[in-house]
Amino acid sequence: MEKPDYVYKYQSAPRVAQIVRDLAFYFAPVSQLNDLYEFRVRSLYTEVPESKYRVLAKQLVHERWFDSVQEAVEAIKSGDLESQATETYAYFIQQLNAMLSSVMRHSGVTCFSQYRNNQRMWGTYGANHTGAVIEFSTSTDRSGFSSYLMPVLYVEKRLELCPSEFLTDSLTLDQWLCGALCCIKHWHWRDEGEWRLLLLADSEQATEARIVPFERSAITRVFLGPRISEEDEYCIRDLAARCTPEIPVFKRKVDAEEAKEEPVGFERIHSFEQLKYWADRCSRS
Repeated sequence: MEKPDYVYKYQSAPRVAQIVRDLAFYFAPVSQLNDLYEFRVRSLYTEVPESKYRVLAKQLVHERWFDSVQEAVEAIKSGDLESQATETYAYFIQQLNAMLSSVMRHSGVTCFSQYRNNQRMWGTYGANHTGAVIEFSTSTDRSGFSSYLMPVLYVEKRLELCPSEFLTDSLTLDQWLCGALCCIKHWHWRDEGEWRLLLLADSEQATEARIVPFERSAITRVFLGPRISEEDEYCIRDLAARCTPEIPVFKRKVDAEEAKEEPVGFERIHSFEQLKYWADRCSRS
């Protein structure tokens, strides 16, 4: 999936102020997220009769008894290895489920959307339009974390994934696969267009370990909600102005009668980058 040029963080006004002030992300534990099924990787794999043979087969290939997993599976089925395959698989599943439970309990995530002005996102995460949106560049020249952004994949049904896929050729947990499956959500959430950063962990994480700094250059703009309070607006604008360079702040202006809106704050455009950004968007509208 192609990474967008920008990703957006919808938050309440106090949270946006905190991010702008501290230039840091908080990787929230799964228990604080609004999707009850987040990180439930155990629900994504499907056990089939072949699964138990494949786990032992990977072990035998690793020990150089066979050249391929399929060759080892056929040998297990034709030989007197049924009980060994059953015992090996039972132990593997026990260890796998324990590890996945620990990952779900101790990992963290910080989320973004690929959409700059999504009404549902404003209503849900932007504190019913009283909050704001921070725009981040995904250019590696401006943002060190952009290389670690992962797209969320939206699915309608259970994946046809054998548990043995979690086992690498060296008989360790496939961390890449585990991370990828932590970016799976139900199709119902697809309109969020989510991208996320993961903090994968299988042990307790202190609050300090969940707070990760990022570069000032990663923030390109802030958009204020039309219902933001004067106090919150002043606070965010003041913090943005104190940054070096200053963070441009725009505000959504809504015409209730014509049911349309436009951003205001173009007088704060002081660079070619800002001019090109808005010229590109105006030409598309």
